[in-house]
Amino acid sequence: MKALSILLVEDDEIIRLKFKKVCKNLKANHSVVEAENGEKGLAVLANHHFDLIISDLKMPVMNGITFIKNVKKDDRFKKIPLVVMTTSEEEEDMQQCNNLCVDGYFLKSLNFKKYEQEVISILDYWSTKEKVIS
Repeated sequence: MKALSILLVEDDEIIRLKFKKVCKNLKANHSVVEAENGEKGLAVLANHHFDLIISDLKMPVMNGITFIKNVKKDDRFKKIPLVVMTTSEEEEDMQQCNNLCVDGYFLKSLNFKKYEQEVISILDYWSTKEKVIS
């Protein structure tokens, strides 16, 4: 399993803490850089290399859809796998993400064990890909 450099774009501090806890429990040495909204995410993205981006949709300042659009139109970032992690079950959000070619979409569970399994599944998948985008 390859250690991933992950950009987590999420406004909810509790969710960010949960995500980091799951990563720490995996003992895979994943590196997580946090951004509280899409605007901050783009600023961080411009100055670091990431193997994976995980983004919420519903955020202040710059929401996830706008963030994703900006990532996907930038040649420097568009090949970085991007997974949406959200509470939104709205068909419109799912369709927009599909149209933007996101690499995954999962609903944040309030149940920690379910949430943990989703995160582990995503990290396992992207860390064992034959070629992680560099």
